Amino acid sequence: HHKLKDELSVVRRSLDLDERRLAGEIRKESRAKRWLGAARPLLTNAEPALEQAGYLRDELPVVAHLDLWGSHIVSGPDGSNAFLDCATIGAAPAIVDIAQLIARGGGWSEDRVERVLQGYATEAPIPPLQRRILPWLTALDAIHSCGQLLVRAHDERNPLSDKDRRTVFVAADLQLQLLATLASKFVPVPPRAYRRQGPRPN
Repeated sequence: HHKLKDELSVVRRSLDLDERRLAGEIRKESRAKRWLGAARPLLTNAEPALEQAGYLRDELPVVAHLDLWGSHIVSGPDGSNAFLDCATIGAAPAIVDIAQLIARGGGWSEDRVERVLQGYATEAPIPPLQRRILPWLTALDAIHSCGQLLVRAHDERNPLSDKDRRTVFVAADLQLQLLATLASKFVPVPPRAYRRQGPRPN
């Protein structure tokens, strides 16, 4: 049984670990710096949102894939779909798979997300609470996967070929774009500090 509270803890730990591994890159104007700049506020805001939603504990679970990449979905000639690499299957709210599908399959846009949700809803309804929590689950998945991609790209002990490194960076750039969009849409702008006007010095 997949528990969102456990997923939140895993993402929090992996973010801390990946931040340490990428410390040198974060000090530069780099992908790693952009990743951390979006990941930290998203995680900070995801925690109370998930807690307020009760970690979806009371939502009816479905049989979920829980590792949903495009490469794990095969379409048949009749339009049916099959899933590969099913070792991770478990019970979870439907929105967990949907968040992975969005996070790992392209950018965030209201139109794209609505199409995905409507496509799923033709088979089973998606409760309003799960829809509300979708941006935060998408962010958690993107934070983790983007951090892992960047760590792999910068691993000097086990370096990638130039071609593989470019491929990893292309994938990381898609995740960075997604994180930046989520942060701009769902992270509240911090209030500006009010500065009291005092008498001007003579």
